[in-house]
Amino acid sequence: PMSAPVVGLQNQGNTCYLNAILQCIVHTPLLYWSLQEVPSHCLEREDTRWLSELKQLLEDMSEAENRGRMAISSKMSELITVNKEFMQGQQADAHEAFMFIIERLLDACLAVGDGKSDSSVAEAARSSPATKETLERNSLMGFLFGMDLQQTLRCRSCFCRSKKSHAEYCVYLRAASGLEDEDDDSH
Repeated sequence: PMSAPVVGLQNQGNTCYLNAILQCIVHTPLLYWSLQEVPSHCLEREDTRWLSELKQLLEDMSEAENRGRMAISSKMSELITVNKEFMQGQQADAHEAFMFIIERLLDACLAVGDGKSDSSVAEAARSSPATKETLERNSLMGFLFGMDLQQTLRCRSCFCRSKKSHAEYCVYLRAASGLEDEDDDSH
């Protein structure tokens, strides 16, 4: 059976936060196996660069494991440092970097689409936010790292209820003044 390579990533001046994130991502078995199945012609466009580099990183790590050397995450590091929040050689927040990477991988999954049509999936995603969210939920990254957050709020003044559901890739708490969670039975 195929398994993700077990090899460390060389630190390139405060990239330990990035290396830790990449180790978590590449050691997600279903992602590892699924990336092996993506045809290389689907990863040749600029908008699929993140998936292409992740697949290359997996291959580099596999080769490094066979040679007993550490793989270098320089290309992924270059991709993330395009964002000014993550400057080369400086410490950064791992959670923010993880969310940044997941967003880019989601975009790349939409660009790849089903691997057969050129850009119909990406065009559909641009057509409306609801369509994009549905496509993201059904993508490989959405399946692996996404969750469906369902929320019911009740106004304390008029007791009106509001229900909504949306995709999330991180759980965090939001505080809203004058609203209470419908599931809260303490009141």
